[in-house]
This record gives sequence, C-alpha cells and structure tokens, in this order.
Amino acid sequence: ALLLYAVLSGPIHTSDAIGREKREGTLGLLFLTELRGYDVILGKLVSHSIRSVFAVIGMIPVLALPMMLGGISGGQVTRMVWLVLVTLGVSLSVGMLASVLARDFRTSVMATLLVMGTLTVGLDGGGWVWGKFRGVNAEAIRQYSPLALFRWSRMEIGQDAQAHEAYRRGTRRLMLGSVLMLGVASVAVGRVREEIVNAPVRAADEATGRKEGLVGYRQYQWEEMLVRHPYAWLQRVLRPVPGFFLWSFWGLVGLNLLGYAGALWLTTETMRLAALGMNLLLLWGLHLLLKVQVTLAATRGIASDRESGALELLVVAGIGGAELEASMKAGLIRQYLWAVGVVLFLHFPPLAWMALPGNNPSGDIFVGMFFGMLYGAMLLLFDLATLIPVGLRHGLKEPNPQAAFRATIQRVLVPGWIGMFPIVLLMAGSGTRISSIWLHLWMFACVFGLHRARKRARVDVTHGFREIVAGLPFDTDEWELRDDFRRAAGQSYASGGKVG
Repeated sequence: ALLLYAVLSGPIHTSDAIGREKREGTLGLLFLTELRGYDVILGKLVSHSIRSVFAVIGMIPVLALPMMLGGISGGQVTRMVWLVLVTLGVSLSVGMLASVLARDFRTSVMATLLVMGTLTVGLDGGGWVWGKFRGVNAEAIRQYSPLALFRWSRMEIGQDAQAHEAYRRGTRRLMLGSVLMLGVASVAVGRVREEIVNAPVRAADEATGRKEGLVGYRQYQWEEMLVRHPYAWLQRVLRPVPGFFLWSFWGLVGLNLLGYAGALWLTTETMRLAALGMNLLLLWGLHLLLKVQVTLAATRGIASDRESGALELLVVAGIGGAELEASMKAGLIRQYLWAVGVVLFLHFPPLAWMALPGNNPSGDIFVGMFFGMLYGAMLLLFDLATLIPVGLRHGLKEPNPQAAFRATIQRVLVPGWIGMFPIVLLMAGSGTRISSIWLHLWMFACVFGLHRARKRARVDVTHGFREIVAGLPFDTDEWELRDDFRRAAGQSYASGGKVG
C-alpha cells in the first residue's frame, strides 16, 4: 500500500506545481526576481511534496514492527523503506517535469500516470514476457521497475546474490533518473523564463483568433446542444478531448488486441495464459485511464470557470446546480461515449477465448472470469456515473483543480481499491481456494459506496450550489434528510397511506 502511494504521489501532489503558475500568469513574477530555474523547481518540489514525505516517514515505525516480533531482518526493512523513498522521489520528479512541459493540467496528470504505470507495471510485466519469449534473463529491463525491486528487496545476500545486486543497481539508477529529471525540469523552466521576460509584445493573429474562436461551424453543428445544455456546448467547444489521451487510449487498445492475437496463435499453453494475463492487466489500465480522464474533465473545467469568474456569470444568468450537472453530464457523455463503448467491447474477447476448442478451462475458472468481466463492466459504468457529480462538487468546493482531482479520486476510486486489499491478501496467503462470495460482497459494498457518494454530491450541487459558489457553509446532512423525508412521504401518499 505504501509503495502504491509512493507511485501515485507524483500525479497527486506535483503534477500541477508549475502548471498552476503558468495558468494564473504568476510564473513570470517569480522570474522577475533573482530566482533561477533550479530555485523554482526545488522550491515547488519541497512545498508540494512535504505531506507525502511526512506520510511515508510516519509509516516507517509501523513497517519496523515485524522486525521486533522476529522473522524479518533489519536489512529487509531498510531495503523496503529505501525503495519506497526512492520510488517517491521518482514519482515526484516525473510530476515536476510533466508540470513544466505539459500545456494543461489534464495532460500533466495523464503523462505522469502513464510514465509511472510503465515503470512500475509495464517494465516488470514486459520484462517477464520478454524473458519467457527469448528464454533469457530480463533483469536488465525489470531493474527499473519499483515493483520488481520491491520483490528483490526481500532477498538476503545469502539467499539470492543476483537479485540483491540487481536491487542495488536498480535503486541507484532510479535515484540518478530522478535527479536528471529535476535537472531537465530546471532547464525547461529556465527557457520559459527567457520566453516570458524577453518575449516581445506581438499583435494577435486575426486568422488564428477566428479559427480558435467560438463563432463558426461549431455553433451550427452543435446548435441543439447549445439550446438544451448551454454549459455542455461551452465545454465541448473550449475543452475538447486532449490528444495525449487519444494517443494513450488507442495505444493501449492496440496492445490489447495484439495480446489477444498472441493468446490465439502462441503454441504453448503457458505463453497463451501469460498473454491473456497481460491483456487483463492492459484492460485494467484502460479502465483507469478512462476514469482518470473523466475525473480531470469533470473537475478541471468547473474549477477553471470558478477561477476565471465565468461561474459567477453562469449564476447571474440563472443557471442552477441541477442544470449545471445535467449540462456537464450531457457534454461528457457525448465526448467519451465512444471510449466507453470500446472498453466495454474488450470485455468479451477473454470469454470468447476461453470458450474456444483446445482451451477448455475448468468450470470454476470460466465462472470466475465471467463474473470478473461482468463486474468490471458494471463498475466502469457506476464509477463514471459517480465521478461526474462528485467531480463537479469538489471542483466547486476545493481551492484548485489538483485538490479537486485528488479529493474526487479518494472519494470514488480509492475505497474500492482499499476494499480489494483484504481479498487479495487472502487469495495470496491462503493455500485453499477463496470462495467467490468475497467478490460478490466486495461488489455490493462498492456499489453501495458509489450510490452514497453520488447522492451526497447531488444534494450539494442541487441544493447548495449558490452557497458553495459564494463560499458559504452548507449542511449536506440536513438537506439529505429532507430529501429522504420527501421521498418517503411521496411513496406513502402514492400507496394510499396517511402522512402525519
């Protein structure tokens, strides 16, 4: 869990450190002083990562408790803690570099997630598959993966000297990589300084302004949306689907299809199962990529409108919380419906592969795969339906887009991941097969939690929209109780009962 937190610290804490300064136009003010590029990068790194560093350091005594109880050596604890700190430094450095190079917040977060996912899971799994295909040792590839280094950190010198040496090389090179990324970020932000300080004032290009303006073919192409959902039209015009997401999405889809082809045409059963396992991992990556992008779209837009003052104009124009939620939902559905359809379609090939002649899995494996694919598709739809109102709520309440994104992920996605940990530990540590009842209970708990999160978010957005926009306190529990009472009274009246 701590290693996962270290991997995700870059997207959560530092991926918008410089981007926010660029959006607000305050980066140039920093460079009007005597600060250099490395001053800005190191200062932002310290200020945005202090909470994550304290969280990791605070967990070190807990990790040392098994050593006091016996059975775990001090070297194992030291190596694991050092790997978590190194992974934390790499993740924060990747986030800083992405915040300097990316044009907007969404691209920065997606790039940081993609890089850390490739380092953690891609290199480890890809190196394992490459070693199986070629029949060689793939430690040269896997030594850059924190996940592989985490497994090697448990090895003592007397147990596996080769794994111990690979751990030492990998941690040193990851540390060097994080320092190099901070250096590149310092040079890149220094170039931004030269552009800001020394750039001459230029007249706006009229042709570019017309091309990027709101008036044009878009106004007529999406006229129906403009009439029914004005905010959805504004979001569709000003915030289209970013190109980085398109490239990442279709790249993962292509790898997924190649994995299915490998599962069909490989000769040995072990390699076919390995290809199918990589496919399932890529499918989970597509789930996470789509959910993160929808979360960014739901939080980034409304947060930017609040910072720029456009939200106050919407309030003055008479648009309330319910209309705003409906418009955002309509705009995001039109933008990402095709991606949801593609991901849902990719749930069927694994089941079709298991039904082909020659594979013949056992009944328990087929039933487990069926429920896994079914629950995965259901959770994708439930998560997306919950991320939109919850993202809108936190985009209104949190001080900046990064805080809104972090709060939305923690409220919607993190509880399901935490709930999966006991099941995974039981399956990994038990010698007997775990009953599928645990999967059903986990699914029920996730759906109930998503329902509660969505209900509370809609209460906030519907009833407390003007209070939240104005920065006034709003009591969610009171309005939720009123809604429950109205619903119960309506049901009692419809059934002919008396309402006291």
